[in-house]
Parts: sequence; C-alpha cells; structure tokens
Amino acid sequence: MSAHPLAIRHFRALGGFKEIQADSPSQAAVWASCTRIMLEGMDNAGFLLASSSDEADADAKALASVCPDMYKELPVLPDYWYGVAVDAIEKTGGPSFIDRVAPAGWLIGRAIKARWPRCVDAARPYIVKARKDTQR
Repeated sequence: MSAHPLAIRHFRALGGFKEIQADSPSQAAVWASCTRIMLEGMDNAGFLLASSSDEADADAKALASVCPDMYKELPVLPDYWYGVAVDAIEKTGGPSFIDRVAPAGWLIGRAIKARWPRCVDAARPYIVKARKDTQR
C-alpha cells in the first residue's frame, strides 16, 4: 500500500519521514482501518485535535502546542493519519508484548500519549466545555 502523494509531501515537510508502506497485502488491509482505530484510541484516551491555522478557532489554537496539530503535524487527508500512529509506535520502540495481544487502540493510545504527553491534561477543560455546549 502506498501513501497518497499529498501525505508523502506533508510527512517530508515535517522532517523527512520515510514513506510508510505495508509489508504484505494482509498488513495493508489492516492499515486500511487504522485511521478509524487511531481516532477512536485518541478519543478514548482524552485527546483533542488542535490546529495552528489562521482559520482555526481559539480553542484549537490554544491546544496546538501540546496536541496533534492538524495544520502542521497531520497529513492533509485523514485517510493517511495512520502514518502518524505508525511513526509514533516506531519511536516508542515498537509494540511491546502486551501491545501485541491487546486491542490496536491500546497500542495507538500508548504511542500517541508518548508523542504528545501533555495533550490529555490540556484538552480536559476543552472537552468539558464542548460537552456543556452540546447539552444546551
């Protein structure tokens, strides 16, 4: 499975990440659902996506230094966000024994927490605020 050219350019602009490719067709099939699993894992861990874009709202900008920045750190197309999870997993030394038998969301949550360690605490007040806004 080859990443989309926009995703490749985005990764390279962030520091020259190599193109991430699956080693087998079965791995490619698993990776096809990785973005959904990544977002669920991040949500379950208490993460929010931030943005340093000029068009972003104040809350998204406030979190941009400690949470995943959609404007600078994530590929343009969400279908390729799995590359961020794979990179974070590789930087933590790869899956541990427990990660190999636990659900994929566990591994992704662990790696993403290592990549953005302050995000969960910083995002908590914004999550509470968003829940209050939706209950009105």
